[in-house]
Amino acid sequence: HLPFLTGQQFTAIVSNILASDLPPDLKSAFEEFHSSVGQPYPYRPVAVLDVLTRHVQYLEKAPGMAQEARSLRHYLSRTMGGGMVEQPGSNVPYWQKMQEAGYFENHDYYGREHSGLVLFGNDDNTIRDYTSLTPDMNVVVIGCGYGRESTLIAPHVKHVYGIDVSDLILDKARAFTASHGIDNFTAVHAERWQDEIPGGIDLVYTMVVFQHLTRALVREYISGLARKLTPGGRFLCQFCESSQGSYNAELKTHEPNVSWTTDEIRDLIRSQGLQLYRLDSGHVTEDAAWHWALFGY
Repeated sequence: HLPFLTGQQFTAIVSNILASDLPPDLKSAFEEFHSSVGQPYPYRPVAVLDVLTRHVQYLEKAPGMAQEARSLRHYLSRTMGGGMVEQPGSNVPYWQKMQEAGYFENHDYYGREHSGLVLFGNDDNTIRDYTSLTPDMNVVVIGCGYGRESTLIAPHVKHVYGIDVSDLILDKARAFTASHGIDNFTAVHAERWQDEIPGGIDLVYTMVVFQHLTRALVREYISGLARKLTPGGRFLCQFCESSQGSYNAELKTHEPNVSWTTDEIRDLIRSQGLQLYRLDSGHVTEDAAWHWALFGY
């Protein structure tokens, strides 16, 4: 059996702990425990899910613990329901601030590497690798930006609805598409798309965007746009998985890098009553992969 510690011995142990390099939450627990020694202990019920959520949040901020945090969140989402690990919230207001500051113009890739807002890319052919583009199709582009993807897709379809976060960026999209002779493009504000996008959508397309949105917002887009699909309509969405990414986007002004595993993508699609038709993965850097998912009813 262990010997009893005197108060002085216990105080010395706690002092050593507080002076150590142990994690702050552990030191705080010992300090709180030490301060209450000798006092009546009132029982307080513990909300286990809240404790586990706080632990995951701690792991996400701890150096080298991103993978463990992601694994724990995924485990909890599958065993205890997604509510505790997928907090509600939209980071649209923070993207509005970033667009006001000239996000695309100042971006190392979009603005500087390509010398301004110019037409580049291969989105129309990327789509053709998964499904057809025909003149009778209505397409939604989630996160249309300044109109680059929409300009590539629009010549091959009936109409393109481009969603983005503010009138500022949508005005750029209107001007960019018009300057390339596109007259079948409608810009749609991210806070009004549920009302402004009609039914009869044949394809929902997005690239890069989902890694920049909260998980709740991604789920809202898929759930809401699925109800606007035609029979046989499809989603073609690109997700990012990165060891440097986070589980969710923080509600603050920053460029998130939200990481989705293939299991999480499958769970997301299944939870909306949709069928996954194809899921392709490929590394874009040593620590990041892109997952392309084709799904629908």
